[in-house]
Amino acid sequence: MSTGLLVVIALVTVGSRTLALAFLPTPSGRALDVIERMPAPLFASLAVLAATDAARSAEGAPVGLFVACGCAMAVSGRRSLALVLVAGLTGFALTLAAQL
Repeated sequence: MSTGLLVVIALVTVGSRTLALAFLPTPSGRALDVIERMPAPLFASLAVLAATDAARSAEGAPVGLFVACGCAMAVSGRRSLALVLVAGLTGFALTLAAQL
């Protein structure tokens, strides 16, 4: 990856977030609740995908990913990324173990 491409990607990322903060209204109510809870389950699902080779090879992997995301969402109210990651990995592992 060239330095120029990296700079362009960084500018697009920072620019889009800056424009959103400057021009979009602040979310409220239920939308704010959902937005506040989303980052931890998203990071948990990405960690499960990155940490397990089974996600690419097991037949039951899609079910395991849904269970992992559900487990992560179930504990996301505690606002602990470590807890969300452990819950997601545990849900994925239990699903795969049940299918064996």
